[in-house]
Amino acid sequence: MSGYKLTWITEQLAAGHAPHSYQDLEEIKAHGISSIVNLCSEFKELYEIQQETGFAVCFLPTLDECAPDMEKMEAALRWVDRQIAKGRKVLVHCRFGVGRTGTFVGAYLMRTGLSLKDVEKRLKKNRTNPSNYCQWKLLRKYSIALKTRMAGRPD
Repeated sequence: MSGYKLTWITEQLAAGHAPHSYQDLEEIKAHGISSIVNLCSEFKELYEIQQETGFAVCFLPTLDECAPDMEKMEAALRWVDRQIAKGRKVLVHCRFGVGRTGTFVGAYLMRTGLSLKDVEKRLKKNRTNPSNYCQWKLLRKYSIALKTRMAGRPD
């Protein structure tokens, strides 16, 4: 085994680095994962390989050290919600499984009800963590957007 390392964020959502071999993809499948959010803009053909090997893939190419576009991220988060509602487990990855992955996973956790402060505490425990100002800025902006959306909902 190549030892592909996963970090389970929830029972249905895992984070990791870009799989570099078919063996990595098989190990990911062995963990029960059938859906992938691929944030790698630098490996453009990887999402096609993931699809060809049987994964449902949401491709959200994001430059290294950057944060995804909030509207596109929101669409990808809805895709994750649908995958999980179907009983599927989802892997989120960028090249190294750190900054972009941590940003996306942090947004997912806020979407499920955690505050930005709680997300920061939770992600601090592992290497999947927003790694720079623009990534944290997006999460702050997303947190405000979620609060605004919730405030506008009737009880």
